[in-house]
Amino acid sequence: MSIGRKGTLLRKGLVTVQFVISIFLVVTTIVLVKQIHYLESRPLGYETSNLIDVTADGHLPALYDLFKNRVASIPGVANLTASSSNLISVGSSQSRLDWPGKRPDQDFFIGAAWVQYDWTKTAGLKLEEGRDFSPEFGADSSSCLINQAADVKMGLKKPILGARVGGKTVIGVLRDFVFNSPGKAAQPLIVYLGKESLSHFLIRLTNDGQWKAHLSQIEQVTKSLNPGYPFTFRFTDDEHQEQFKKDFGTEQLANIFSVVAILISCLGLFGLASFLTEKRSKEISIRKVLGATPAALWLSLSTEMLKPVVLGFIVATPLAAMALSGSLSVSDYHIRLSWWIFVVAGIGAVAIALATVSYHGIRAARINPARALQTELWGNRGFSHLCARGDSNLLELRSLGLELRSPVVTRIGFKPMTQTPPPQILKYFANTFVTNPVSLL
Repeated sequence: MSIGRKGTLLRKGLVTVQFVISIFLVVTTIVLVKQIHYLESRPLGYETSNLIDVTADGHLPALYDLFKNRVASIPGVANLTASSSNLISVGSSQSRLDWPGKRPDQDFFIGAAWVQYDWTKTAGLKLEEGRDFSPEFGADSSSCLINQAADVKMGLKKPILGARVGGKTVIGVLRDFVFNSPGKAAQPLIVYLGKESLSHFLIRLTNDGQWKAHLSQIEQVTKSLNPGYPFTFRFTDDEHQEQFKKDFGTEQLANIFSVVAILISCLGLFGLASFLTEKRSKEISIRKVLGATPAALWLSLSTEMLKPVVLGFIVATPLAAMALSGSLSVSDYHIRLSWWIFVVAGIGAVAIALATVSYHGIRAARINPARALQTELWGNRGFSHLCARGDSNLLELRSLGLELRSPVVTRIGFKPMTQTPPPQILKYFANTFVTNPVSLL
């Protein structure tokens, strides 16, 4: 293999590797964006809008009943309750709980929360069966709620209501809702009625557009009961969005890397197109003399230059599919890899690459054959490369890289090194001498 041939293969190989990386990043970015939006739109199991989480610092937890009476009288407050955890994250967990039918190897950690009355109503949670804690039932302090995930993992038998779990009587089963991790399946949870660690006061406002005025009144009540501590609150929907803050940053980085990789790949392809066009200008000229149209030349050259892109797509597709399948499997709630994601990435890469090489394709198609072949027939190595051997029946035009055989035609008159070859002479050489045309590959 010649040095020139090796150099061409190396250039094509480098461009192919660049497009493998580019297409891989493009597919990854598409999947990442879709996964984040998929998690954002996941039903949470409760209503986040107009729900305020007030941080209960200082003496405020012990004054919850007084706080509730004062805040409940504020116009625009629909419901309020208290909890040891907010709805986004349940920090406490328990193990070694007992329940009917528990096996010795069945122990596991279960999220635990302590709440006050109206917790499910204020949060917008739903009960699959049973009832919520109520002051009408004086024994609710010895009762509990569990969610569906806890019921399934414990393997409780019907009827669930009335079963004893961790020494408490189950009075209701909550529908599963999302907490701790938006990408994970619902985790087991047990809820108790109590005043232990009530560090979050949840307040549901009416949607009347006066939330600023309502917040100002709530702040006044809070500071009057808990002077010396700042009034700190968060909207639950803002807290929910913050879970994706890191993902949004990753998404932006992926977009930037994808764009940079595509630009680098296109620069490499542009350089390859320039190199191949210059290298094959003589070949293109002969084909034009033989009657090839500019459109046919552009299509042929563009097809050749797009081969590294297509090869990069073929290599990148299975690599991206395997890597993304493994990444998505970490999340219980994830999108499915669809064939159109890879098709869109491939078509996009081909379209960008085609736009990149079109400049050189069009430029090559507009080459003037007379100018391109002038130095080959009349230039430095000129007509001296047309050598008659023996009986003058063999001509070799080695500067074109072709072996040309024909009887010597003495009627072609010209002055070597001084005269531009007329088109009819060029056509004569092409039609008469070329017996082994070089392909465009």
